Amino acid sequence: NYMFQSYALFPHLNVFNNLAFGIKENFKKEEIEKRVQDISTLLSIDELLNRRIKQLSGGEQQRVALGRCLIKKPKLLLLDEPLAALDKKLRSKTQLELTTLQKKLKITFVFVTHDQEEAMSLSDRMAVMKNGQILECSSPEKIYENPKNNYTANFIGIANIFEINKKDNYYFSHELDIKFDLIEELKNQKTNILLRPEKIKITSIKNFNKSSYNSLEGEIIEKSYLGSFTRYEVKCNKKIISVLDQNFKSNSNYNYPIGEKVICSWEKESIKILEDWLKNKLFEKYFVFTPYFWLVLFFFIPLAIIFKISISVSEWGMPPYQDIFLYENSFKINVTFENYIYIFSDYYYIGSFINSLLLASISTF
Repeated sequence: NYMFQSYALFPHLNVFNNLAFGIKENFKKEEIEKRVQDISTLLSIDELLNRRIKQLSGGEQQRVALGRCLIKKPKLLLLDEPLAALDKKLRSKTQLELTTLQKKLKITFVFVTHDQEEAMSLSDRMAVMKNGQILECSSPEKIYENPKNNYTANFIGIANIFEINKKDNYYFSHELDIKFDLIEELKNQKTNILLRPEKIKITSIKNFNKSSYNSLEGEIIEKSYLGSFTRYEVKCNKKIISVLDQNFKSNSNYNYPIGEKVICSWEKESIKILEDWLKNKLFEKYFVFTPYFWLVLFFFIPLAIIFKISISVSEWGMPPYQDIFLYENSFKINVTFENYIYIFSDYYYIGSFINSLLLASISTF
């Protein structure tokens, strides 16, 4: 079944008739009343059955729309951003209710949303899509902690992405002008890494000695207090990185003003390698010339063969043809266009050439 984003409830019907709309032609009156009562009790809307839709709040309308879908007992339910119209507090409450309801009914929910937090809190498996294609499909934890590409890393949560280069026995970032210490040795000379903002520890420059690896000095240029944590934007060597600092102490030593010089540091286990950088480079290196290869193989080579035959001297008006490169005391090229007459009368040759051109066009364009 399908739950619309706008709920698509019938305003001229009360809650009871909205819930019963999808089953009224398949069951008797007693069975319909029983199903409506069961689903309304499950969704805590059993006291609203006689109300009109316009008399309901947004959250109550959302429950009615969900109940109308579930009353048919589908094996799979597609929900198209059903919580988009709810305020944040009600949306968080409804998310928990949906999770509990799904486990109780044992129905597969396919939940479509642009809210990353909503997707992570509701799903057992999460798929990230771009231009109609699924880039990754895995558990929310795996997608957030170990994304495979830059798009997923940026789409899910806040991402600090750096390019690092291998130098001798360490990795170096030209953007940050610092050395990186990784938990694994990489064979590639260059790669992209991900560092989540909550993995970065921020400390006053007065209370910390900067390490030669996995730490840098910066200046706070933006600050947002978000209750349980504070988000800092730190400028480091012309690169701005995001840091989320937990507000577990009210001490001024843990609350840094804009303009403060700080040290940002992290554990090497917090650094994640983004695989798509390497894949993209390999694609550019080995596959970017594929269309040109097909063009040469299936277009220019057949065309050269035809040209060679067309300017060769023919024997008996049909193949085999003589070579155009002759050596009689001195090297010379024997050129003639007489074979055009025979080429266009050779059905198999013309057919093969047309098929070669067709294959070249399909493979190249």
